[in-house]
Amino acid sequence: MWYRKPSNKNIIVHCRPAHPFQTKRAVVRNMFRTTLKVCTGEDERKESLEMARDIAQLKGYGYSPTTHRPFFSGVLRRNGSTLMDGKVPFALPFISDAVSAAIRKCLKRSGLENSVAIINVPHLNLKQRLVRDRPYDRLCTTSNCAVCPTGREGDCAISGVVYKITCGDGGDEYTGETAGPLHVRINVSQ
Repeated sequence: MWYRKPSNKNIIVHCRPAHPFQTKRAVVRNMFRTTLKVCTGEDERKESLEMARDIAQLKGYGYSPTTHRPFFSGVLRRNGSTLMDGKVPFALPFISDAVSAAIRKCLKRSGLENSVAIINVPHLNLKQRLVRDRPYDRLCTTSNCAVCPTGREGDCAISGVVYKITCGDGGDEYTGETAGPLHVRINVSQ
């Protein structure tokens, strides 16, 4: 039989909270892996697997009888189907409920509502913005940097920005966007 400490009995992440999918999968996988590793006899192994199945079902996880592995079927709807059954995920930043409804309506009109699943990605909240890497913690290490003398030190290391360059020859202005460090793009443009 699979021995578990009294302080650790049946304590696994429930399937409904907003934990990442990978975390839930790893928790359940480790529970079944531990069950199989610690049991020596065949009878004990079957009994322990049954206990692990019961714990997984108690916490809302399904279990596939054909593969004998836990499965995650996505968000369950009232009729038993899931949100992602055979659909292609289409991630969009969340703008508003009206925009999301309009996109769903367009998918319905085009007949793609059964093959595309809209996933609205929320904006960063204040905590996420404050906790993420601060852009000005980086110091400029570029010699003769074309960006930092005009701004704060570390501005040249920022990536994902829109910039505007005035050409020295004719005075033309060029506006661009870079995913890499700003100083690399400025040096290429000059």
